[in-house]
Amino acid sequence: VDEEQVLAVLTLVHPDPYHFDEHHLRLMTIVANQATVALRNAQLFNQIQTKQRQLEIVLHAIPDILLVLDDTGQILLVNEAAENFLEASENPVGQHISVFSGADHVLAPVTRILAHADLPQKLRAYEERSERTGQDMIVTMSRWENPLHSTGGYVLLLHDVTTLRDLHRFKDEMLKIVSHDLRSPVALIISARDMLEYDLPELEADSMIPDYLRIIKQSTDRMQGLIDDLLRAETSNQQQVDPGELIENVLANMQPLATRKQQSLESILKLASPSWIVVDPMLIREAMENYVSNAIKYTLDKGQITVRAYLEDQRFNFVVEDTGIGIAPEYLPHLFEPYYQ
Repeated sequence: VDEEQVLAVLTLVHPDPYHFDEHHLRLMTIVANQATVALRNAQLFNQIQTKQRQLEIVLHAIPDILLVLDDTGQILLVNEAAENFLEASENPVGQHISVFSGADHVLAPVTRILAHADLPQKLRAYEERSERTGQDMIVTMSRWENPLHSTGGYVLLLHDVTTLRDLHRFKDEMLKIVSHDLRSPVALIISARDMLEYDLPELEADSMIPDYLRIIKQSTDRMQGLIDDLLRAETSNQQQVDPGELIENVLANMQPLATRKQQSLESILKLASPSWIVVDPMLIREAMENYVSNAIKYTLDKGQITVRAYLEDQRFNFVVEDTGIGIAPEYLPHLFEPYYQ
């Protein structure tokens, strides 16, 4: 406001704005107070408009589908993702949610929920799949209220989990196929091994054939267990295991491989008897056997392989030492890269 405008307002109160009596001063005080209130209201209105624009920008930037309803189910607000999801020919604001939620629509349960008059304040999320669109959605429904106007409604947030669910469905289907295709050959190997054991003639005392048959049986039993684990997805098989007994079984399985290369396979165990560790026995045995078999594979004939095991600071340590070719220093940083050889 410039000086000329101020003088124009003052002239309305007194023809000579530079000479006021007490009465004119009171009038001017009233005018000043009103102007201050009007200015403050204008500032507040401007702030509200700014925040409203910021909120609209944020809502439209949210990738999830957002709808705001009143108590009757009428749509009050949608973001851009919701407009695309509803596939409305015109602005959906002002229309009832039932217009867009058919029998097989992911929003169909919302219309059924709104039909109940005694809804809880906090509503739980639900997951729904639409076969028509092939979408899986997690729908979160929450209550909003305006105590000044005694009004309220619901906020719907839809999160698309179709990709995640498709991956789960693909994984389940592949597990079924793999487990089914693996069972048949494993069963044939088990049957053939049993027939071999049954038809064997009397063997010499130093024959290794019984050891080979025992390894086949243990390996097929392990494969059978792995197939069962595929079907028991995300289930734990943790058990109390005696590490000394576990290592003895591992060395017994690996001894024929070492004998074939005339290698010495020995163990140095510093374990209390009995001592227990909680592990998945099948997985830990597989890891140990892989470790020892690598030592046998990369150690020359008549070499030495030593297995050490000990307990220290409530940790179980399993160490394999060999006189093999070793690993060149430049390859050490890549030891734990998957499939690096």
